[in-house]
Amino acid sequence: APDHLDARGDRRVASGSAGRSVGEGKMGGGADPLPRRPTAFTSATLQAGDSSDAEDEAMRSRYLPTTEVAMVTIPDAPLRPMAPGDLIARATEMLASFNGDKVSPDAHAERCLDEWRVREASDATFIRQCFYGCVRYAKMLGAFTKTMYHARGGDILRSDRDLYTVYAYLLLLRLDELGWDQFARLLGANSEQKMLPLMKFAFDERVLDDVMRDQWLKIYDPPWVDNVLASLLSWRHEADDLVARYEDEVHLAKLGDGAREKHQSWMTTDAIEDELGGRKGPKLNGVTVPKPFKLHPPKPKPLPARYQPPKKPKPKPVPASNKPLWEIGELTAEQREVRRAEEVNAARARQKLEEANRMAFKLAAVERPTNLDEVRAEVENERMKHFLAARGDGFRARPMPSFYEEWAGVERTSTSGP
Repeated sequence: APDHLDARGDRRVASGSAGRSVGEGKMGGGADPLPRRPTAFTSATLQAGDSSDAEDEAMRSRYLPTTEVAMVTIPDAPLRPMAPGDLIARATEMLASFNGDKVSPDAHAERCLDEWRVREASDATFIRQCFYGCVRYAKMLGAFTKTMYHARGGDILRSDRDLYTVYAYLLLLRLDELGWDQFARLLGANSEQKMLPLMKFAFDERVLDDVMRDQWLKIYDPPWVDNVLASLLSWRHEADDLVARYEDEVHLAKLGDGAREKHQSWMTTDAIEDELGGRKGPKLNGVTVPKPFKLHPPKPKPLPARYQPPKKPKPKPVPASNKPLWEIGELTAEQREVRRAEEVNAARARQKLEEANRMAFKLAAVERPTNLDEVRAEVENERMKHFLAARGDGFRARPMPSFYEEWAGVERTSTSGP
């Protein structure tokens, strides 16, 4: 081979080793880097300038490949499940970027998964199911988050509304499928300060029965709502333990960095004292053992005295001089005069009535002669005749006329026919 080919080959090997070392630094030693591709040979390069045949041949041998280079493809990264924090973050981002007026839930989910390059089937199913559930039960979850923000608005941020919506869906509707251990892993993806208000509100039985149940009954049937509440409260003991641990973490975080070590030392001292139990043991040098104060027990407060309403004062009777005369049975002079006049008028009226009853009325019309009886009898006879005639008694019909028996002669002509 020519000398320049050997030199080119050495340079290619050197560049390949350098590229491999760089590739190993970037890719973590996983796949071999691509070899350096040769420079393209063009006619413009050969025709440029006046050169001799030897120079042209050298140029050709330099730029034209002498051996075939195998193209190496970079393998995909191994399929690894996403962390719990990434799953919750992707589900929250998918829900926050969804606009139902412009795109359907299926199209939005596929676009987001393709954009994020989620290749693990279980991860894509989890993110898609969380998104579909939040869209389907939007009214139920909206009532839950709205009430939670109203009750604990000082402990949570408005920007985490979509995050709490995803957690509320998993907590209310999918907790039995996930199990408490997996759900605790999902809760651990965020800080205890964010998750503590959610857990306190979600497992507050008074809030669920008095507030949330009434709001959910406006949307769903009572048996379904009672089933959701019963399923949620069945995890109450596990939730109480987790809430207690979160409260300790939040409290120690507020005290500072050294509070956790002090707390652990106190717990260790208490454990040693409990283990000793008053028995003689090794002397604890340099360890402060807390002891309770000898305080006198408080005296019970006396019961409040029974309330006795004051007696009503008994007023003195009104003197007789202040009472009206009619109340004590006496009349004034004017009243006595009126009563006397009423009695006199009543006596006069009775006297006139008695005189009128003794004297009979005498009418002049009664004493005059009259033919009233004769007129009455004549009218009665006329009425009786009409009655008998209508009934048929004493009524006789006239005979039929005889003009039907006398027929006039009719002369026949030749046109009248036989």
